[in-house]
This record gives sequence, structure tokens and C-alpha cells, in this order.
Amino acid sequence: MDKKKLPKRIAAFWRWFQEHEEEYFCFEEKNQDWLLDCMSEAFKKVVEGGLAFEFSHDLEDGKREFIISADGDDTCILPVFLLCQHAPPLRRFILIPFRPALIPPEGGVIMAKCGDISLRASDVFFSYKKYPKKEDMIDLVLYIRGFVASDDMWREAVSLLLDRLVGEINVFRKISSLKCTRLEKGQEKQLHPAGELLTLLESLGD
Repeated sequence: MDKKKLPKRIAAFWRWFQEHEEEYFCFEEKNQDWLLDCMSEAFKKVVEGGLAFEFSHDLEDGKREFIISADGDDTCILPVFLLCQHAPPLRRFILIPFRPALIPPEGGVIMAKCGDISLRASDVFFSYKKYPKKEDMIDLVLYIRGFVASDDMWREAVSLLLDRLVGEINVFRKISSLKCTRLEKGQEKQLHPAGELLTLLESLGD
């Protein structure tokens, strides 16, 4: 990534987005695939390989949320920060850098879907050790019901669920290493439920 070219690429992205802001706000079902493809291509002009993004379905104060994500790639942290820092005023959108932690509705559950895989927070448990070099970081092991290590879709689902459980920026800042493995029968009795992970990370301080 050529950091010197980032400012011009970011400015060009926002000029493009402002020209199409109304289309993305309306997000008509018949044009959704085309709009998403166009957005993906626009981000590839900022960062080789592109960035992940999400638009909220529901409106808040008449605006749609627009989340820009590094999608697990730490080399994309700076571009995400700069994109959001240098964004122009947006009439139709609330811009959010990195996927935030989600608060489940009462009686609801946090989950992630990738292809045919639906992963619920209740299917995930963890163990951890304090990272020896920094007190505010941990080495994390996730134990996942039904997990298939050789399936990339499973890994994408785990990454998305983790972002939704603790917030993407916490994943970058507070998890030194991550290992995923299949949860065996009865193993959860010796582990922590995934719903406790955010509280643990917040207790580590900044």
C-alpha cells in the first residue's frame, strides 16, 4: 500500500460517493447487487484488495448507517481511519469506522451468517492467556460448535461474529493471537461463554 497516494485516492472516493449518495440511500432491491459491486470496485481504488462495508437496513434519524471495515486485515486500519476522518458531510448517512459491538435485543442473540453457515454466539466459548509483552492484550482460543478449520466460510463467519461480539477495533487492539478449534462434547464446562468476552477485554484497560 502506497501511503503517499492515500489522500488523493480517498478524496476521489468521496467525490464518487457523493455523486451516488442518493442511490445508496434508497438502495432499491432490483439494483442492490450492482450497487454493492460498484462500491467494492470503488474501495479497490483506495486500497488494493478493497475494504469491507455494510449499510444498515433501518434508518436512524432519517439516515442510514454506513460501516467501513478492515475485515481482519491490520494493514487496512490506517485507510479506514483516514477515510472516515476525511469524509465530507454526508446528508444521508452516519459514517462508522470499524464494525461496532452489537447489543442483542431482549431475548435475542448475536449471530453471523456466511453462505450456508449460521453461527450464534451461544455456539462459541473461549479460553485465554494474558499476552506476556502487553498487559492490555490476550492470546485467545475460540471453541466453536461444528467448526470446520479447512472451510474458509467458517473462518469468515467466526471473524464477523467476533467483530459483532466485541467490536472490530477491540479485536485489533486487544487480541494478540487468535486460534479457532472445534468444540467437543462437554468441553464448554471448562470454558467461558462468548458473551463474556467483551467484558474481559474492557477490563484490560487501554
